[in-house]
Amino acid sequence: MVHNRPQTISEATLESEQFLALHIGDSESSKTVSNDTIRTKDSEIWFFQIADVAELTETPIRLFDETGNARGPINPDSGLDYNQLYDSNGDDTLRNDDDDFTVYHYSIGVKQDDLRIYPRIPENQNGGGFTYLTGSEPDPFDGDRFGYVPGDQTNYVDPSTKLESLAWRNGDLSVHQYGFYNDAEVRIDPLISVVGAAYQLRPVFDRDAMLNLLADMGKPRGDQDNKVYTVDFSRSALRTFSYTVPEEWKDAQNTLTVERANLPEDIEKAIATTDSPADEVQGGAR
Repeated sequence: MVHNRPQTISEATLESEQFLALHIGDSESSKTVSNDTIRTKDSEIWFFQIADVAELTETPIRLFDETGNARGPINPDSGLDYNQLYDSNGDDTLRNDDDDFTVYHYSIGVKQDDLRIYPRIPENQNGGGFTYLTGSEPDPFDGDRFGYVPGDQTNYVDPSTKLESLAWRNGDLSVHQYGFYNDAEVRIDPLISVVGAAYQLRPVFDRDAMLNLLADMGKPRGDQDNKVYTVDFSRSALRTFSYTVPEEWKDAQNTLTVERANLPEDIEKAIATTDSPADEVQGGAR
């Protein structure tokens, strides 16, 4: 259950000694229960405590390609295909090349209300959010009317959490790409902002501590014993994806795997479960 999630990135930003839960899921599998095959979904949740916080603001960002050539302005009723947010030098604005326990928690804002923002992670990239079934991915070039956030819903100064994500050190390029469509009657030269925080993390690897944080994730923020904020990295994932996390995270084993299955009533009775859907929690890195 989601309890009063923050609406803007400033409301979502954490402070030192608070907790971050990174949710990556769901992966589908199957198992046999009482001679029936059921579908299950596995989610990984990585737990961290915030050791230090630094402001993260990149603005103004104009649209360039990897060679540093300008991609804007955009004509009326026209769009730009997905790409990373490059600067005028062809550098990837969102690429995180810090140490393994430094992450960027951010969202995207735009200056122009009539600009649509289409987020995705490409199928061939490591990551896990904003992905679609092959053939059903929204096309920003044609202005498809789904899979986007309108510019008037993500403020330039304090962006909406609708485009919230997390970036950790991962290869030569950031995994997130954005497409744009001009819904106005005049040309638009997009002005983009990246706003949030850079966190220095320490892993939470004690199983009981992780289970306590997992319990807090299901409570309203005012009722939590520990202030923990969940970044749902893959809430828009609609196709199979792969992702990598730093080796130091795996070594710390600061993760729980939550298995969820929607069980028919007769199977539930056979295995004597009391709640549906059923959850099973496992510890340790996968």
